[in-house]
Amino acid sequence: MSQFEVATEIQGNVLKDIAEYYLAHRIPPTHQELADQRKCRPNNIVIHYKALQKKGYITSRPGASRSVLLTSKGWEYLESEYGITNNLHDPGQPLLTVDFDISDEEKALLLSFRKLEEHQQREVTGLMSVLIQDGVGRNAA
Repeated sequence: MSQFEVATEIQGNVLKDIAEYYLAHRIPPTHQELADQRKCRPNNIVIHYKALQKKGYITSRPGASRSVLLTSKGWEYLESEYGITNNLHDPGQPLLTVDFDISDEEKALLLSFRKLEEHQQREVTGLMSVLIQDGVGRNAA
């Protein structure tokens, strides 16, 4: 028996569907997108999300669209049970899992940043640097 426990086969399949969608689109699915894929109601997806979150496989921000993220435990389960790995991790880029303590707003911001194209990420990073320098300069005055 695996070291990982998922309450039902359906929950394991939902976890797999989240990962496959994420790997294909580089963003998490909405409840509606998963419900359409699984041919069920979005409320059913929410029930499975809650069970998976309780077991530590995912984290999400209530009421926010596309906020579900797989934890390291979720990715480990998927690799163990289905051979699915997070192949989107680039060296030098933040891992797309949540093993660090940041606020829900920071998680949403990180997720939004990852949706941008590389040239857009460079622009945003440059603007942030200017704003930070400007803010430091004003505070010192």
